[in-house]
Amino acid sequence: MATYSVEQLNWKCMVCGATNNIGPCPNCGNRKYRSSHEYVSGGAEHWELKCTECGYDAFENYVIGDPRLTCAKCGKFTPLSKSGLELSRCFIATATYGSPYAREVEILRRYRDNYLQCSVLGQYVIRLYELLSPPLANWIAQRPRWRQFVREFIMSPLLGIAQRQIRGE
Repeated sequence: MATYSVEQLNWKCMVCGATNNIGPCPNCGNRKYRSSHEYVSGGAEHWELKCTECGYDAFENYVIGDPRLTCAKCGKFTPLSKSGLELSRCFIATATYGSPYAREVEILRRYRDNYLQCSVLGQYVIRLYELLSPPLANWIAQRPRWRQFVREFIMSPLLGIAQRQIRGE
């Protein structure tokens, strides 16, 4: 689980391109949410984005599957997976490269989605990573020397492995 302030919860409409925001909790006005994600039977995903104060779930209507976000400008739906809103996933890579949209993070995300997720062992590794990495990522994000160390000695070799496997598709 990871905690996000509303300022971190921007997403882009795939229909009109407008930038949107999840916004404060409609029940209590709190500006922090906690996300969780798990894989359930058949490889489907279950997402939650809950208010840290009252427990309101911004994705409550989507028990299993890809939550849909409604654009404030055009009123059309954008699936979470197409919105650019990255929740509870590439923590250390994002902390290391400074953005969930960095090219390196995109490569690692593609490797996770196309290879790791395809096996029981890979799914276990993903779950373990999502459980253990948020505090480590927060720590790394605040220390430039550690970001550099992780980038050079951990992420760079992992990127090499991921890129070789992806090229072999």
